Amino acid sequence: MKKLFLVPVLGLLFASCNGNTNQGNADSTAVDSIATEQPAFAGVGTYTGVLPAADAAGFDTSLELKADGTYTLIQTAKGSTDSISNQFTVNGDTISLAGRDLTGLLQGDSIVLLNADKQAPAVPNVLRKK
Repeated sequence: MKKLFLVPVLGLLFASCNGNTNQGNADSTAVDSIATEQPAFAGVGTYTGVLPAADAAGFDTSLELKADGTYTLIQTAKGSTDSISNQFTVNGDTISLAGRDLTGLLQGDSIVLLNADKQAPAVPNVLRKK
């Protein structure tokens, strides 16, 4: 008789333990997703300026950095407009634009564009935040 009573009790015990396991996994998943969120990039916004050109008066330039990690770069010279949208990456205060060989240094409300050696040129090319 005791054996017949023990079987249903053990069944209930195992069933109740299985329910707690799923709940524990849900809690750890929520903690993992919170821990992997990246802080917002402070340089989000639109930057404008005139960049030098070898065969023109310069490029009117607009660079929009978006919170989702994408950018839109629009350059106009001699009535012709060139536009590109892609991803950007931030490493400290350095911004690199994918799809363009363009790197800049975030300084306050400005971006100083760097040369191929990742150095600021003698005459800096600066885009200022609107």
